[in-house]
Amino acid sequence: MKTTLLTLAFCFFILFNSCRKDHASLKNEDSYASTSDFLEKNAPVFHNYVIDGMTGGQFTTQQGTVVEIPPQAFRDQMGHDITSTVNVQFKDIYKKSDMFFSDVPTTIYPSGQLLKSGGEFCIQVTAGNLPLMLKSGKTILVNQPGDLTGGIDSINNLTAFGRYDSSAINSGWYPNQYDTVYTSLTNYIYHLSWLNPNASPGTWINTDNATFFSAYPQTSLTLHPSNQESENCNVYLIFNDIATMIHVYSNGTNFTYSFAPQGLACTMVAIMIKNGSPYSAFVPITITANQVVNFTVSETTTAAFKNYLESLD
Repeated sequence: MKTTLLTLAFCFFILFNSCRKDHASLKNEDSYASTSDFLEKNAPVFHNYVIDGMTGGQFTTQQGTVVEIPPQAFRDQMGHDITSTVNVQFKDIYKKSDMFFSDVPTTIYPSGQLLKSGGEFCIQVTAGNLPLMLKSGKTILVNQPGDLTGGIDSINNLTAFGRYDSSAINSGWYPNQYDTVYTSLTNYIYHLSWLNPNASPGTWINTDNATFFSAYPQTSLTLHPSNQESENCNVYLIFNDIATMIHVYSNGTNFTYSFAPQGLACTMVAIMIKNGSPYSAFVPITITANQVVNFTVSETTTAAFKNYLESLD
């Protein structure tokens, strides 16, 4: 009898602790006010570099981007030359998970058509906490490693794209008339000739192949939330083996993308915040004509979500 009671007690202890572990596995270290709060808290950060305004200089980021700044390159918005040290805030993005958390999808503004990225970056140059501009005739060279986005594209001269404001709703990339992009055997070389002092949080740039997806017939892809609360999600498509991530916007009860390339594989990622916790869905898709995909979000943790997302890089 004593042995039986001990056995029952032990079984109850195992069951109780197992339930505690299952409950704890969905406990988030952070609480989020909104989806934008979730993205912001997990986004890649800016790094600061100090450069002599007179002599210029260069720096190399942790991801291997080399930024070369010419001598006497900057002026303030009053037209005064800057000869003191300047602070360069710089963020470079190559991974699709970083594009996701920064909410900088690779689509053309305002049509929403797809771009294949060779790397994105955001830059702001300041002196005395005031944003600076590039002087006429001065060019910042940004050497972007091609292997971080799948290797150098076969197109010799890619297109330079800029972004009006990353905080704008449904914003995208537009052809940048000020800048040019060239290729070497290993790098994309971005020639940056204009800084927008009014952009928040800085000047966003993207090196893109704007014609890659023209080889695929386009169709309408509809993403349908199975549970009603999922209508409040943010929904994205992350393409397999291509540096492309897009934000699909709601048209009421569904999320519809009109330029989906038939035959390509991607993963639909849905994210929403409920009671401070993330709820998500990951659905692998191979795009077919006029496809409808149903999805249901479920509670997750930040760590589990990031692990799955990063597996799509």
